[in-house]
Amino acid sequence: MGIETKALLKGKVEHAEVLDFVKQRYDAKAISHVEFTNYGSDSGYDWIKERYDNTGEWLSWSGFISFYDGEKRRSLFYCYVNHNSYRDVDQYAKVGLVDMVKSETTYLRIYNCPKEIMKEIVTHFGGWIDESGNESYCFIDKNMSDR
Repeated sequence: MGIETKALLKGKVEHAEVLDFVKQRYDAKAISHVEFTNYGSDSGYDWIKERYDNTGEWLSWSGFISFYDGEKRRSLFYCYVNHNSYRDVDQYAKVGLVDMVKSETTYLRIYNCPKEIMKEIVTHFGGWIDESGNESYCFIDKNMSDR
C-alpha cells in the first residue's frame, strides 16, 4: 500500500475516459465529481509558457472520481488545465524529465491505495507515474491493445 501515488497522463485525457476505464476495470457504479471552471482571461500571466487551445481563457477540469475496489472506497483526484507553466523544469532536467514537464498532461493522484490501480490507469493511457510520492516519475508507454 502506498501513501500517495501520482501520475501525469500524456496529453489531454478527458475525465469521462478515465471514469469509463475505472468503470470497466473496478466499479461499474463509479461516479465522477469532476467540474469545469473558467477562471477568465489568461492574458497577462507571464508564467504561462504554453497554451493548448486558442480560447484565451484559463480553463480547468478538476475533482474526484469515486469508486470501490472490492470493499474499499477510493477517490482518484483528476485535474487538467489548458496551459503549462513548465513548473520545476530545472529540477526535472537533472533527472532527465524535461519532456514530462514540457508535455501537455492530465494529473491524477490517489492516496492509500494499491499502486497497481494507478499503474493500470497509466499503462492504459500512457504517461508518467510516481509510485513513491517523492516526485521520482518514470514513463510508461500506453498499452496500444487497450485503446
